[in-house]
Amino acid sequence: MKKLTIGEKTARIRTQKGVSQKEMADKIGMEQSGYCKLEHKGDDITFSTVKKICSVLEIDPVSLMTEPNPGQILNEKE
Repeated sequence: MKKLTIGEKTARIRTQKGVSQKEMADKIGMEQSGYCKLEHKGDDITFSTVKKICSVLEIDPVSLMTEPNPGQILNEKE
């Protein structure tokens, strides 16, 4: 099984929670195009941005960076 990047995990969790890229970008103070690149670029995300994303998605930053399955992250926090 392919290991997901932080960007891929973020995209999956964001989608599962029903948050659009535009909403996410607005909430973390980015342009939508920049946020889109962040999700598709992979693991090139600063920890401060990870913390902002996790705050919006209501998940633990450590879980996002270590868990292989986004479903596990959601189930642990719900």
